[in-house]
Amino acid sequence: GGSYNSSQHSSITIELDKAITFKRFLEDFYRPLIDLVQFGSSLLNSITFLNILPIGAYKWVKMIPTNEFDQIKRAKEPVHRYTLFLLSDLTEKNDFILNWLNFHRNTQHIFSLYFDSLHIGFQFPVTKYLNIVQSTESYHAERTKDDNIKLRMRLQDLLIESDDLLAPIISNQNAFISRTIHTRNYYTHYNPKKRNKAASGIELLCLTYALRLLLDFHLLLACKLEKTQCKQLIIENSSFSSVKQLVNENDFWKD
Repeated sequence: GGSYNSSQHSSITIELDKAITFKRFLEDFYRPLIDLVQFGSSLLNSITFLNILPIGAYKWVKMIPTNEFDQIKRAKEPVHRYTLFLLSDLTEKNDFILNWLNFHRNTQHIFSLYFDSLHIGFQFPVTKYLNIVQSTESYHAERTKDDNIKLRMRLQDLLIESDDLLAPIISNQNAFISRTIHTRNYYTHYNPKKRNKAASGIELLCLTYALRLLLDFHLLLACKLEKTQCKQLIIENSSFSSVKQLVNENDFWKD
C-alpha cells in the first residue's frame, strides 16, 4: 500500500531573438517542454514556475539547463522506477532539447497517443494497447511520409533498425509481429472468430510495454541521441527487465 511522490527540480532558460505571442510561446515551448519531462519521467508533470522577461532583453537563441538539474543523481535521490532519463543522463543536453523541440513541432499527434498509453491507472489495458500501436504506426508514417505501409512492414522496419535491442524480450520477431497485428485487429473490430489469436491479460500488458520500449528507442533516436546511448537508456529502464521476466516465464512469442 501507500503512495509514491517524485519530483525533479530543473531550470531552463529560453532566450529568443525576436518577439513572439504568448500563444506561440505555449505552442512552441511550454507544451513541448512539459511533454519532454513526461517522456523522460513516465509520469504526469507540469511546469510550476514561469518567468517572462521584457522584449529586447535577448539577442540570440539558446537553451541552458542549469546545474541544479544535473545535481539530481539516481544514486542519491529516489527516482520513479520507470523513469526513462534525467537530463543528467544525457551527454549533449542543449542539443537534445533543441532537437526535441524541432521534432515535437511536427509530431504532436504521436505524443498525444503516446501519453494516453503511458500513464498507469488512467485507461483500460486494451485502450492503452491500441494507443501505443497507433502511436507507433503514426511515428513510422511520419518518418517515411507514407500512409499506405502495412503494420507488419512498419514493425519489421523498426525492429531491424533497433539492432536486436529487444532480442532478450522478443526471441521470434515474426511471432511477436503477428500477435501484435492479430491483437490490434481483434480489439478494433471484436470479431469473435479472431479472439483466440489476440493477446489478453499478462500477454497484452507485455505487448504494450514491448511496443513502448521499441517506440521509446526510436523517439530518442529521432532527437539525434547516439544509438548506443539510446540502447543504454532502454536497457536500464525497469520496464525492460520486468517485461523480459514476464515474457520468459510465460514463453510468449516463441514460435
